[in-house]
Amino acid sequence: MAIELAPSTRSRVLLFGQTGVGKSTELARLASLLHERYLVIQPSVDKVLNLQGTSWHELLVFSALWAYVHLREDWFGISAESNADIEDLNAALGRALSLTPPTLRTFRGPPTPTALQRFRNEPLHARPLIAQGPAQFWDMASALLRAIAEAANKPAVLIWDGLERMPLDSARDLFLDARNPTSELPCRAVITAPLALSFESYFGDIEERFRLVERLRALPCDPDSPGYDFLLRMTEARGASKIFSGELIGEAIRLSSGLPRQFLQLLSNAATQALVDGLERVQPESFARAVQRVTERWQYQLEPDDYEALELNDTERPSHIRARLLRIGALVEHDLPTGGLRIVVNPLVEALLRRRRQEAEHARD
Repeated sequence: MAIELAPSTRSRVLLFGQTGVGKSTELARLASLLHERYLVIQPSVDKVLNLQGTSWHELLVFSALWAYVHLREDWFGISAESNADIEDLNAALGRALSLTPPTLRTFRGPPTPTALQRFRNEPLHARPLIAQGPAQFWDMASALLRAIAEAANKPAVLIWDGLERMPLDSARDLFLDARNPTSELPCRAVITAPLALSFESYFGDIEERFRLVERLRALPCDPDSPGYDFLLRMTEARGASKIFSGELIGEAIRLSSGLPRQFLQLLSNAATQALVDGLERVQPESFARAVQRVTERWQYQLEPDDYEALELNDTERPSHIRARLLRIGALVEHDLPTGGLRIVVNPLVEALLRRRRQEAEHARD
């Protein structure tokens, strides 16, 4: 991704991946790699904004205000003239987003919120205001981001992580926006999106708007594979090898199906269970209970139709069901060594399916 971002300010990267595959980890690694050469702007859009029905204009305005508040140490004091421009641009954007101008409060209560605080307090406050003049707000936010980057003397990279949590209908409206304002972003950008978009018939139209479309998949985790070694290094980095036997670590890697988040959940739950059991090291019994605990969540998420779909070959699953099962982690995507894609049932969910089959057979008997 870093190579694809380098050529020009118009570089755009679209990132997909199922839940738990490591998108946020990869973006954090990318931000670390870019930090020396670029001003990395990575606002918490999914934690502040209401992503249902959000627009590119709202995302950009929020990002500009976030950059002003959180990246000040990268540019403050470099140039008095640049700082004055930044202050003026931020103040103008804040005034445009406020229903009333700041006033001196003569009664007890919270102070008048800043523009960024208005986003945090009222996630939908700015939306109708921005909709009244999207072009004006876009230009103001772009100017503020350019001024901050110029003061920092670094080209900016905008990372919008969290958009994969958008409802599919909202994501479709956003990414198929006929105005396609992503081409007019003031800097390089990496943008995440819901995995379900990639299964839709119109996805080719979305791909054309990005320099690179990157899809993260689960690691191949056969012994001696790079994925297996990666999870082993993750085990060492967290000190888990001190309380797990090699056999249990190998079993946790197998059950993780190459999803780092699931692997860490298994280790964490097993270590906690061992503490509850009064043990200094994780024993097979504690590990088995931890596996059951991690598996329990699918018992509440899976619908009867999901169980039926999981029994099918992947080519027989409707795309919207495949997307849902990948989103909740019941299915796992892998790259084949020879190229191409393989979608398999999560080993933890496979245990539920086996139990369901056994119960059905027992009922027939």
